[in-house]
Amino acid sequence: MSPLPLTLRPRLTRTRGLSLIELMISMVIGMVVVAAVLAAYLGSGASSKHSQAMAQITEDATVALNIMRSHIAQSGYSRPVAFNGGKIVPVYTGPSLFGCNTGFADLSKSIDALTCGSSSQHAIAVAFEADESNSIMGGSPKVPLDCIGNGLAELGSATPGKYFLSYSRFYIASSGSGGNALYCRGSSAGSTGGQALVENIQSMQVLYGLAEAGRQEARRYLTAQQLTNAGASYTDVVSVRLCVVVASSSNVLDAVTPYQGCDPFAAQTTPAAGDRRMYRAFTSTVVLQNRVL
Repeated sequence: MSPLPLTLRPRLTRTRGLSLIELMISMVIGMVVVAAVLAAYLGSGASSKHSQAMAQITEDATVALNIMRSHIAQSGYSRPVAFNGGKIVPVYTGPSLFGCNTGFADLSKSIDALTCGSSSQHAIAVAFEADESNSIMGGSPKVPLDCIGNGLAELGSATPGKYFLSYSRFYIASSGSGGNALYCRGSSAGSTGGQALVENIQSMQVLYGLAEAGRQEARRYLTAQQLTNAGASYTDVVSVRLCVVVASSSNVLDAVTPYQGCDPFAAQTTPAAGDRRMYRAFTSTVVLQNRVL
């Protein structure tokens, strides 16, 4: 058998693999790419976690402040039934605003008998005549509801008139889930205690705006204790400034992080060891229209 011509013979080529140096360079480049992708993924996860926490904090603050604003703005409201000595005489003539720097000693007391307790949290009590124009109605027959959704009992007599009294006590207490919450005790018949309204409300500060004699705008804001020390009355208050410090529902920070509370001139507050929650302070001012008018 004759050999194949040279042009028909298979041509053998020498194959060359990667050198050790090239292999090591390739592995290093691959590890850098993987590390960059992993860092981007972890950063995106942390950013998303912080955004979700901030959204929850903002929502809790908005709900808490709106609930209190809706009640405080009505402070002192009552239908006029007479005119005596140049002044309007309303159906409800009792106190409509009271506060304490240290909570209330006994929440079951009427607003004119409330005294301050020994807690470290501010508390505020508000009273006004409730009707279908300023309160949520419910039940059958329909009656105004208090701050925790229970129907109010009718008070007063035919003279000067019957009315529904909305009497709310807002305060901060432990929610039983490792944090604090905004509570309210309403004025409904048979109410035996407060009810948590909004979770994650760590603390609350209430300041009362005082106007100078003959004027209607607040010239200074005082705590309840400062108001008492100044010899002023709650009838002199024309506005209320609310501040709540809200915490995230879970640990989202890498370490315990100090935060600025309601007082911008005070030192930052450092959470307890192991508390890696996010904290933010929110402020809102309510004008007491029934005092100004």
